[in-house]
Amino acid sequence: LLDCGATTIYVSKRWVEEHQLQTTKFSDKNIRVKLGDNQIVEAELEILLIEILASRLDDAYKCVAVVYPIPDEFDCILGIPFFEDMQPHIDWRGRRIEGTRTRTLHWKRTGKTCEPIEEGGPVITSGLRRSVEAKGLSAKRPAGNGCEAHG
Repeated sequence: LLDCGATTIYVSKRWVEEHQLQTTKFSDKNIRVKLGDNQIVEAELEILLIEILASRLDDAYKCVAVVYPIPDEFDCILGIPFFEDMQPHIDWRGRRIEGTRTRTLHWKRTGKTCEPIEEGGPVITSGLRRSVEAKGLSAKRPAGNGCEAHG
């Protein structure tokens, strides 16, 4: 799902479990999600380093995704960091990412998990009528440790 209102990138907890992927959990940090009906759900912060491959591009987009029980019809929600780094042209009616050529996205688990989240202010994400806050974390992406985006 392309969600220009989400300030982070999510990967489905169901998809992670189905593929038996190893994640990094922060037992001392929780993520709070405010649902559309104003209900707040809290869960342990869990992350996964992923690569998003776009056809006919040389490099993959590498990012840290928050593992969360997103709706079953989606494996991944691509938020603002993806749009900022990749600067894609979107055909919203055709539901495709376009540039000089149509790009097809594929994603997979990468070989390592890096230090993805820096201490700082709250992370607030909205999308699918939800907002997310992780206390004591910032939405900044890491630099220089193999997790930076390539575009």
